[in-house]
Amino acid sequence: MHRIAVIGSIYREYCGAPLKPLTAGASGDGSISTAISGGGRNIARNLHQLGEDVIFITAVGADPDSFSIMEECEQAGLNTDYAVSVSGEHMPKRLLITSTNGTMEQAVYDRHALRALNREFFLMHCMDALSEVDAIVLDGDLPADGLQFLADTFRIPLFCDPGSPENAGKIRPILSKLHAIKPDLNEAFALSASRERDSAVDRIMKMGPGSLFLSQAANGMYAVNQNGQSVQTPCKPAFLENALGVGDAMTAAIVWGCLNGLSLSQTAEAAMRAASMTASSRENINPDLSAAKLR
Repeated sequence: MHRIAVIGSIYREYCGAPLKPLTAGASGDGSISTAISGGGRNIARNLHQLGEDVIFITAVGADPDSFSIMEECEQAGLNTDYAVSVSGEHMPKRLLITSTNGTMEQAVYDRHALRALNREFFLMHCMDALSEVDAIVLDGDLPADGLQFLADTFRIPLFCDPGSPENAGKIRPILSKLHAIKPDLNEAFALSASRERDSAVDRIMKMGPGSLFLSQAANGMYAVNQNGQSVQTPCKPAFLENALGVGDAMTAAIVWGCLNGLSLSQTAEAAMRAASMTASSRENINPDLSAAKLR
């Protein structure tokens, strides 16, 4: 078991799933659901299910919804001692519109509380805890100065999930400090300023991360490291129930694989197994995910 700090977002999520494709300016029938989500939260929950000891550092509001959601994290086994409740703020929220097959089409975020996760916060509240962990997982939704401070300060394995192409500008300066990064294709294109896969991979690797695990949706995963190794791993069969949370499960599996001595190909294989299990679940966390099922 490793002690891992996951630092990132948690949201009250509202999701609209239309029955038929929507056109601009139009409305339509579908379903509207609510859930607890966020890249940091999902990665932390998945790592805990993989047997790791997880400290989850996030920022929420001072409203009843924030308190109940953090209580859910504690009941799920996460250490939330270093999470912060920001006075005057409310629970971060995310509004999603999905496609008819469940993949995200558009999203609107209300995440003012996350601004608290900056350099000063880490210096004042988290240094002792972070000095005792084996690895840190960074969510790209963190403020730029918080990301830079963590990357500059800690010499343990750092992992990053960009979370969105819009976060590329914050992540590009810390690429050389990362043990591994897991972007999807659009995030890789934004990080590299290239619209072609091989060129994007080459440009990112020249910026110095130890490994790159590129999620390619239905085309599986392409992984490469600084030792010149590369592997293309196909998707695993899955009955698609839910596309949300799949990338976060992959990131958790990559962190778990790297810390437990798996090879590049074994880690990519574990990530695709985690993706398949999550896609087959109606929830963004598959309660059946375990280390035994990823080996």
